Amino acid sequence: MRQTLLQFLDFSKKERTGIYVLLFVSTCIWILPVFFSNENIDMSTVEVTMLDAKIRKLKNDSLTYSASRFHESENHVRANPKIDTQSLFYFDPNTIGKQEWIKLGVKEKTAETILKYVTAGGRFRDKHDLTKIFGLPHYQIERLMPYVVLSEVKENIRDEAINKKKEIRQIHIDLNTADSNSLMLAPGIGQKIAGRIIKYRDRLGGFVSINQLSEVYGITDSLLIRLQSIWFVGLPLQVKKLEVNSIGLEELRKHPYVSFSMSKHIIAYRKSHGRITDSEEMNGIVGIDREKLARLIPYLEY
Repeated sequence: MRQTLLQFLDFSKKERTGIYVLLFVSTCIWILPVFFSNENIDMSTVEVTMLDAKIRKLKNDSLTYSASRFHESENHVRANPKIDTQSLFYFDPNTIGKQEWIKLGVKEKTAETILKYVTAGGRFRDKHDLTKIFGLPHYQIERLMPYVVLSEVKENIRDEAINKKKEIRQIHIDLNTADSNSLMLAPGIGQKIAGRIIKYRDRLGGFVSINQLSEVYGITDSLLIRLQSIWFVGLPLQVKKLEVNSIGLEELRKHPYVSFSMSKHIIAYRKSHGRITDSEEMNGIVGIDREKLARLIPYLEY
């Protein structure tokens, strides 16, 4: 047994050399880090890094808190428009100056915009016109609206309405001589309706009654009633007459009161009976609509 153990522990020279080298290398690996360690420097770096991280976190927390407080304050002002450090007073937006607007809490740039609008001839005719101001927040409009006074504008509007009524009473227009500009002086008459009136007047050859305006598209019964105090048909009548004994079929049928059937009956009667002498003879022509003929007769010449 002992002999066997000695044989196991018996190393050759090369083996012993290898063991010594291995032990030396192991010892070096274990001891050398103690002499060449950067542990102190690394620890300082770690401490500095941790400190920077803490500072950044504190800054971010501070910014987040400030932003949160700002939004809370802004929402509070919007939710409670009556709370404001600016002094409020009754004012007329058509007359106050830049400094008064600023005292009311309006930004300088917005105040300048309002003054440009008023200087150019614009007017606030109602307190709700404040909503049309670009750059004026909704909560600020609600805060200012109860203090708006527009008595002067209301008086001006009333005076303008009275003057307009006086001007309308003084207008008298002859339908057969007026141009489109003259027709448009009447209330409710624009460029399109004035153009239609003149076009229809040319087709008729002139108006013989103001009631003929009801035949113009766009003129209602209520509008016609208002126009009767302004427009009139002058005498003697200035209308273009149709030579019933010489006019041709195509020319006759162009008149608004003459249908194709009526024009054929008139021409046929004239060919078979000769010259038509008066309106009574016209009424004797068979096949003619009497209502249309009654409207046509003032435009006929025999």
